[in-house]
Amino acid sequence: ALTGHLPVDGTTLEVLMNKQTETPPSPRAVSPGVPADLDELCMRLLQFEPAARPPGAEVVRLLTPRGGRPGSSPPLALTVTRGTPFVGRARELEQLEQSFQEAMESSAMVVLVDGESGVGKSCLVRRFTEDVVAAHPSTVVLAGRCYEREQVPYKGLDGAIDELAGHLASLPDVEALELVPERAGPLVQIFPVLRRSRAFAFAMTEEPGDPRELRRRAFASLRSLLGRLCERHPVVIAIDDLQ
Repeated sequence: ALTGHLPVDGTTLEVLMNKQTETPPSPRAVSPGVPADLDELCMRLLQFEPAARPPGAEVVRLLTPRGGRPGSSPPLALTVTRGTPFVGRARELEQLEQSFQEAMESSAMVVLVDGESGVGKSCLVRRFTEDVVAAHPSTVVLAGRCYEREQVPYKGLDGAIDELAGHLASLPDVEALELVPERAGPLVQIFPVLRRSRAFAFAMTEEPGDPRELRRRAFASLRSLLGRLCERHPVVIAIDDLQ
């Protein structure tokens, strides 16, 4: 909006990769007429880690005219909705929670939430994960969405792997290193976003060779990584709109 250019541009895959590894030029570098305060705010909002970005209340304060009160005459309309009630689906929630408990007590559990478009499947799963985290704060939720028209390898897992990379990057290096499989090279070749964690920075890649063998090794490594993570925390992988 300030410069007429996107901060990250390219193909879908290039955007997905570059927005997590390359800091875009500041708006003023592209368009010198951009005010300094908006330039600084934009760069703060483009931080790789969500926790490093300013919260909504601070953004509203920064965009409030000097001498005004937040909400008195803001330069833009802002509506924040919190605590939207969740009604119904008690039976489905109970089934999901029961599956979670069974997974906690024994082994991995796969649940398919099926139904017609628009009946609230995504809302149901989101409510379930919120409830799980509230009851078990150490739970790691890896949520992703599969887009039908998106041309990304392993698109069913792409979003969840992004979440996994963010979680690993947030851990202390020593703790993250304990989770890295012995042969993590093939996994990093298939999912380079994992290099966001310094624990994967020195994972040795391998010659492509047979793609099927590379895939087999990569997913064996992913299984090991998730297994080690599950030894420390409950883990929920939620993939929305699985194609």
